[in-house]
Amino acid sequence: MTYEERAQVADPRALDPAVLSEQVRVLYGSTAVLPVNLLNAVLTAWVAQSLYPRWVLLLWVGSLTVIVSLRLYNSWLYKSEPQPDDAARRWALRFTAGATATGCLWGLSASILLLTDDPSFHVFIAFVLGGMIAGSVTIDAAFLPAMLGFGAPTAMPAILAFFARPEPTSGTMGLMSAAFVMALLLLGVRANRWIVSLARRELAQAALAADLEKQIEVREKAEQEMARAMRTDLLSGLPNRETFKEWVTEAFRGGEKDGASFAVLYLDLDRFKEVNETLGHSFGDELLRAAAERIGQAIRNTASIARIGGDEFGIFMKDSARREAVDEVAEKIIRSVAAPFTIMGKQVHVSVSIGVSIFGATIVAPEELLRRADLALYEAKSAGYNQRRFYSEAHDRAVRERVTLFEELNSALEREEFELHYQPEVEWPSGRIIGVEALLRWNHPSRGLLGPGAFIPLAERTGLITPIGAWALANVCRQARLWRDLGICPPIVGVNVSAAQLFTASRFESDLARELDMCDLDPSSIEIELTESVLMQSSRGETTAIDRIRALGVRIAIDDFGTGYSSLEYLLTYRVNRIKIAQQFVRGLPHDPGSATIVRATIGLVQEFGCEMLAEGVETVGQLDFLVQAGCQSVQGFYFSRPVPAEEVTELLRRGVISPEDRASNHAEMVLVQTA
Repeated sequence: MTYEERAQVADPRALDPAVLSEQVRVLYGSTAVLPVNLLNAVLTAWVAQSLYPRWVLLLWVGSLTVIVSLRLYNSWLYKSEPQPDDAARRWALRFTAGATATGCLWGLSASILLLTDDPSFHVFIAFVLGGMIAGSVTIDAAFLPAMLGFGAPTAMPAILAFFARPEPTSGTMGLMSAAFVMALLLLGVRANRWIVSLARRELAQAALAADLEKQIEVREKAEQEMARAMRTDLLSGLPNRETFKEWVTEAFRGGEKDGASFAVLYLDLDRFKEVNETLGHSFGDELLRAAAERIGQAIRNTASIARIGGDEFGIFMKDSARREAVDEVAEKIIRSVAAPFTIMGKQVHVSVSIGVSIFGATIVAPEELLRRADLALYEAKSAGYNQRRFYSEAHDRAVRERVTLFEELNSALEREEFELHYQPEVEWPSGRIIGVEALLRWNHPSRGLLGPGAFIPLAERTGLITPIGAWALANVCRQARLWRDLGICPPIVGVNVSAAQLFTASRFESDLARELDMCDLDPSSIEIELTESVLMQSSRGETTAIDRIRALGVRIAIDDFGTGYSSLEYLLTYRVNRIKIAQQFVRGLPHDPGSATIVRATIGLVQEFGCEMLAEGVETVGQLDFLVQAGCQSVQGFYFSRPVPAEEVTELLRRGVISPEDRASNHAEMVLVQTA
């Protein structure tokens, strides 16, 4: 109840419209006695038939019949439908008008007192009119104007007629009649006050009861809203993580009892973080709502959806044991999300990755089912965008191995398990060593020597690439200084740098500058090798990082050119010193026409831009001859030397060239996985 409504309960005057409505209800509740008026009128006319012409009596009785009929019709109208409080005054006035008209007609009957001296007629008419007034006081007291409207015109003519007669007894009758009428009216006033007071109390109690009921309703609604909020995601309006867990837990218990199967799907929007950061969080929120609605439509009548958090959703499929049925639902979701979204006037494309876990007898807890769905989602994300994966034991083992590998990788620096191998870069046909590329190796205590492909992706995902990369950079610079002190330092010492290392480690440039200064190295002797994917990320706003590296004076090389996002834009945007042709194109030489075409085109392109070039992965004399004839004299690969520890490459640097004997011995040692 509002403050104004409470004030109405405290101030009775504020309840007048409602009180009047209650008064009117009482008035119209007593109209059933109106026919008594007609009965008394007929009786009076019969008694007075000797005093009046018949037509006068018929006219009088007929008029009363019309008035009573109209009043009964008015009462029917009032009762035919609920009446608002603001209409109460109108209905009260209509009732008063009818009562006044009836009183006026009854007042005409007082003319009997003037037409006859027979006291029996006088007593009769006084008795009839007194009874009518008493009945009116009893019935019409709910509304004083109605009571007075009937009583005054009914009583006044008879009282005046008694006083007009010459007999002393008539005057006495007039006084007695006036006193009687006044007493009745006073009783009517008191009855009116009682009715009004009762109405006020009842209305006040009803208002208080309504207020209490409203408070209870508001509290219950608030509790329901709170309970709903605790189970609902506020952004999307979907059930939240806790509700989803309840679904799975309840289904798990049912599955344990009757063996009923069900499936859990975890969904994750691909590229959502990128969209959120690029277009803003408001845009991202709208995209989440739109995606939730679209997924809900795709699974309608087959499954239930909840928002787990962030850009992740959960799908619960009850009574779903067939892998084909679950896969069909997953495919519907993938297709629905793949269609473009129009958000805030902009069109955006996202995809979804899905991990699926189906309940089975080997699952001992609902948490295990959710864990398996999460693992399957991880596998789907690792496989690329727009993928779905079902949980498998093989995936589980792989994840456990990755977890173990992460723990081992996390302590590998402390245990000094990393080492650097170097692969010579050769100018042909002179065989002169023009540089070396540093390649990281992990000397794992149980798995042996691991190439970077076995652990660098994990290091990048977990952030360990930053300390590992800093260690590698420092050791490359120190090794270059040792070679310089020995007078055998090659013109170029290359080191690979990943995107995660370059753009997430804000101190990379300062680390590089410090190592160059500490080792007193010519910056141009160090070459930072970046892949095209790194350069693609740079074109999206990180060009300043590469510019700062260039400002130090170090060389920049594009590694594995042609395997990523090859574009002339990179050669125009970045002042790269060297292009390294990817091993996968060199491998097809000289017999594969496609590889030959790509290599020739790359060599021609690099020559036009005036950059240095080097071909990676040279393993055969045929490959070497093709490259030299095509115009590329700088090569690197197992044909000359596998990546070897610093001690071994130092011996090669002392000679300065690769001899035929060196080529033959190294060609037989191609045992390391070519992830270098």
